[in-house]
Amino acid sequence: MKKVKNAFTLIELLAVIIILAIVALIATPIILDVVEDARISAGKSESQMILSGINNYCATEDIKYQMDNSYTKICISDVKEEK
Repeated sequence: MKKVKNAFTLIELLAVIIILAIVALIATPIILDVVEDARISAGKSESQMILSGINNYCATEDIKYQMDNSYTKICISDVKEEK
Protein backbone atom coordinates (compact mmCIF):
# COMPACT_ATOMS: atom_id res chain seq x y z
CA MET A 1 0.00 0.00 0.00
CA LYS A 2 1.31 3.46 -0.98
CA LYS A 3 1.23 6.40 1.40
CA VAL A 4 0.13 9.68 -0.25
CA LYS A 5 1.78 12.89 0.96
CA ASN A 6 -0.86 15.63 1.01
CA ALA A 7 0.54 18.15 3.45
CA PHE A 8 3.55 20.42 3.71
CA THR A 9 6.15 19.83 6.36
CA LEU A 10 6.89 22.42 9.01
CA ILE A 11 10.30 23.12 7.44
CA GLU A 12 8.70 23.85 4.07
CA LEU A 13 6.21 26.26 5.62
CA LEU A 14 8.97 28.04 7.56
CA ALA A 15 11.05 28.35 4.39
CA VAL A 16 8.13 29.97 2.55
CA ILE A 17 7.49 32.37 5.44
CA ILE A 18 11.17 33.37 5.55
CA ILE A 19 11.23 33.97 1.79
CA LEU A 20 8.08 36.13 1.99
CA ALA A 21 9.59 38.12 4.87
CA ILE A 22 12.76 38.78 2.87
CA VAL A 23 10.72 39.92 -0.14
CA ALA A 24 8.65 42.20 2.10
CA LEU A 25 11.79 43.73 3.63
CA ILE A 26 13.19 44.46 0.18
CA ALA A 27 9.94 45.78 -1.31
CA THR A 28 8.84 48.04 1.57
CA PRO A 29 11.40 50.86 1.06
CA ILE A 30 10.77 50.83 -2.68
CA ILE A 31 7.01 51.14 -2.18
CA LEU A 32 7.45 53.91 0.40
CA ASP A 33 9.67 55.87 -2.02
CA VAL A 34 7.03 55.58 -4.73
CA VAL A 35 4.34 56.84 -2.35
CA GLU A 36 6.50 59.79 -1.25
CA ASP A 37 7.31 60.70 -4.86
CA ALA A 38 3.58 60.60 -5.68
CA ARG A 39 2.83 62.96 -2.77
CA ILE A 40 5.50 65.42 -3.90
CA SER A 41 4.27 65.28 -7.49
CA ALA A 42 0.66 65.82 -6.39
CA GLY A 43 1.70 68.83 -4.28
CA LYS A 44 3.57 70.41 -7.18
CA SER A 45 0.66 69.78 -9.54
CA GLU A 46 -1.80 71.29 -7.09
CA SER A 47 0.34 74.39 -6.58
CA GLN A 48 0.59 74.86 -10.36
CA MET A 49 -3.20 74.60 -10.63
CA ILE A 50 -3.61 77.23 -7.90
CA LEU A 51 -1.10 79.48 -9.67
CA SER A 52 -2.99 79.06 -12.93
CA GLY A 53 -6.26 79.92 -11.18
CA ILE A 54 -4.74 83.08 -9.70
CA ASN A 55 -3.44 84.16 -13.11
CA ASN A 56 -6.86 83.50 -14.68
CA TYR A 57 -8.54 85.52 -11.95
CA CYS A 58 -6.14 88.42 -12.47
CA ALA A 59 -6.70 88.30 -16.24
CA THR A 60 -10.46 88.48 -15.68
CA GLU A 61 -10.05 91.38 -13.27
CA ASP A 62 -7.89 93.22 -15.83
CA ILE A 63 -10.60 92.78 -18.47
CA LYS A 64 -13.22 94.14 -16.05
CA TYR A 65 -10.96 97.11 -15.27
CA GLN A 66 -10.45 97.85 -18.97
CA MET A 67 -14.19 97.70 -19.65
CA ASP A 68 -15.18 99.86 -16.68
CA ASN A 69 -12.65 102.44 -15.51
CA SER A 70 -14.54 102.94 -12.26
CA TYR A 71 -13.85 99.31 -11.39
CA THR A 72 -11.08 98.90 -8.80
CA LYS A 73 -8.08 97.03 -10.11
CA ILE A 74 -7.13 94.26 -7.69
CA CYS A 75 -4.18 92.51 -9.35
CA ILE A 76 -0.98 94.47 -9.86
CA SER A 77 0.99 91.99 -11.96
CA ASP A 78 1.02 88.33 -12.94
CA VAL A 79 1.97 85.84 -10.28
CA LYS A 80 4.99 83.84 -11.36
CA GLU A 81 6.33 80.48 -10.26
CA GLU A 82 9.58 80.45 -8.32
CA LYS A 83 12.02 77.65 -8.96
